[in-house]
Amino acid sequence: MRRLADSPQRQGKLRDAKYHVNHVAEPKTHAEVLIDGELATYVWTATYLHVLQGENPVLDWLRCTVLPPLLTKLSASDVEEFSTQLAAELRRAYPPGPSGTQFPVRRVFAVGRRP
Repeated sequence: MRRLADSPQRQGKLRDAKYHVNHVAEPKTHAEVLIDGELATYVWTATYLHVLQGENPVLDWLRCTVLPPLLTKLSASDVEEFSTQLAAELRRAYPPGPSGTQFPVRRVFAVGRRP
């Protein structure tokens, strides 16, 4: 997504777009913020494996999560072209299997508690 968005043909249109790629800090960063606040700190990660269905299931997932701020900056024809290119890249990266397309989603959880 980022590589396609940063391509020369789209840079001008998407320069100010607020799309989120790798926007979640690492667990250590979350822990440091909580520790600096003098909180008892609990930080952990989990990776959820979603099994998605459909012709372009990862693209459909991204359309509901990180793509909207990006796509609103493009014309309808540019959205169609970008989506077609992104769908092809995503199918290569996440090929469908017998039960669907496996798509891992990593989450960071951080809890701070006053001792």
